[in-house]
Amino acid sequence: MTRAHALSLLLALLFVACGSSPLSQCPGPDCACVGTNCVCAAGRSCGTDCAESCNLVCSDGAVCDYACGSSCNVTCAPGSVCTTLADESSNVMCTASSCGVTVGASSNVSCTDGASCEVVCTGSCNVSCGAGSACTIQCAGEAPRAVTATAQCS
Repeated sequence: MTRAHALSLLLALLFVACGSSPLSQCPGPDCACVGTNCVCAAGRSCGTDCAESCNLVCSDGAVCDYACGSSCNVTCAPGSVCTTLADESSNVMCTASSCGVTVGASSNVSCTDGASCEVVCTGSCNVSCGAGSACTIQCAGEAPRAVTATAQCS
């Protein structure tokens, strides 16, 4: 089991243990969308499965489970917990948040301001880990390794 899968399982168990409601699907009452642009409201729990070229925002303190095709942009705001599965040419930005990310080829992940990021790359990718953040990267067929500033899979 990869660390990203373990993080997803842990989040699911926490929801059950805490009695939280299930994820609200986007679009829905907790997740406003205009076209392929969706925002999960602060402090809410949201999930979506978007085909491609989506812009997804997980607001402050929200819990988000996002899956999208190619060319997606995902932003995880401070205090949020994001699980993201994105295809090639995607960009994920985690700011002071907890992120479990799996991305395809030619993708970029940026973790800043004390974020905790576990990144799995299924193809080429770049990971940037800012000061105060804790990051790991796992390239296809390799074990996870710590990222101190930047790392990539080719």
